[in-house]
This record gives sequence, structure tokens and C-alpha cells, in this order.
Amino acid sequence: MEFSTITLKVIENGIRQQKVFQGMKIYSRTIPADDQTTITHQRIYTTPKGNFVFHQHTRPNWEGYWREDENRVMPQDIEESTMLKICSSLDELDDTIPTPVLASLASKVAQDEIVEYLDI
Repeated sequence: MEFSTITLKVIENGIRQQKVFQGMKIYSRTIPADDQTTITHQRIYTTPKGNFVFHQHTRPNWEGYWREDENRVMPQDIEESTMLKICSSLDELDDTIPTPVLASLASKVAQDEIVEYLDI
């Protein structure tokens, strides 16, 4: 596996920081809120030491901002939030990632199927 430098933005107590480590992204998904006011990005990285880094970033959804709607939530009124969790096992993420996805990902990691080299 080829690892690269990963830089994640983290907000802790209103203070913006950057966390830098060597890793490779193995999972990513984007989840819009039911009311479309926010978008949550979830990512999982693996590290050379065999740990997993879960990063979640929830930010305002600016997509429908220009629509004419007096009752809409203003994106600038929504605070961003982040979560950074370092795990030794993917099982520690069962409260944040759907079980079937987590099981499939764990299987691919265990069988070293994250990177497939193609001779094409």
C-alpha cells in the first residue's frame, strides 16, 4: 500500500486545527441532512501502523441557498462541526458506519484487498 500525507481540519472548542499523518483513504461517503441544511462527510483512513482514523465533518449546505424561501435556515447561521477518532479496529466505528458497509470494509482490509494492482 502507498501511504501519503493526510491533512484533516478539526474544530475543537471553536479552535480550528490541522491534524497531519501518513495514511490512505479507504472509505468515504456524503450524507445530506433530512432538512437539507447540512452535509456530513465521513471518511476512514488506514495508517502504516494498522490503525484507522475516522473523520467526520458537518458543514452548512449552500446548495439551495439562493432559492426564494423566507423560512429557510441561513447557512451562515449553522456552525461547522468535526469529529476525529483514532481506532485500532474498525469495530469501534459500529455506531457511525452502517454495519453491512463496515463488515465489507473489514473483510477487504483483512484480506488485503484495499489496493488492487492491475496489469492493463
